[in-house]
Amino acid sequence: MIQFFRKIRWNALGQKKSFRYLKYAIGEIILVVIGILIALRVNTYNQSVVDKANELEYLQGIHSDLKALIVDFEESKQINEGYVVGISEIVEDYIENEGFIASDALLEKNNAINSVSIPAETKTTFLELENAGEIKLIRDKDLRSHIVQFYQDLDKIMFKSRSNMSNIYQQHDFPVLRDRTLKRLTTNYSTVSDDLEALIVKRDYSDRTKALVFKKIEDENYEIEYLNALNSKAITSLVNCLSVVLKW
Repeated sequence: MIQFFRKIRWNALGQKKSFRYLKYAIGEIILVVIGILIALRVNTYNQSVVDKANELEYLQGIHSDLKALIVDFEESKQINEGYVVGISEIVEDYIENEGFIASDALLEKNNAINSVSIPAETKTTFLELENAGEIKLIRDKDLRSHIVQFYQDLDKIMFKSRSNMSNIYQQHDFPVLRDRTLKRLTTNYSTVSDDLEALIVKRDYSDRTKALVFKKIEDENYEIEYLNALNSKAITSLVNCLSVVLKW
């Protein structure tokens, strides 16, 4: 079509018909502009199709990550609730007996509470979306805003949990509780591996070894230190539980 207009234009120019030349030149320009607009339109449409496909893929990925996150948080919540129940039993026995009475049962209770549970921070898809600078692929502004806000809140929760573990439990509670138990059960580490029970030998320690721990448990000079460590551990576990409940 453009060749056709070009031939007419040159004929008109050769015949010195300026008006006809101008008319056909304008026609040629219009055709070029129309062609460009059509190409842009097609390109925009194709990009829109690609963007929608990418948006769907990202949203499906976020949905999958959230499902995994819910499972991890629920499991962590149950474990922390277990810590609180175990600590409550120890403290109630302490109050009833007016002191800590050492026993095999108490060693096992101490062992069961002497760890921490923090859920995995599953946000692979969101980080990929954010790092690629493609967050605006999510066209629904409200949905996009909710997703961003959710992951910001998640970062705060995880920071609080890690801070509790590092600044309170590991530095203060763990050393006290560690000295009042014998690590021989794998109950509170079962989430690490399904094969952990088979890999670790459950030792039955001698009465002499137990007596060393029993002496530490019943030592009145460190009774309050032990009690405070138990209560502190219960509080940090409750904070982790409440953070999860309030978030969901």
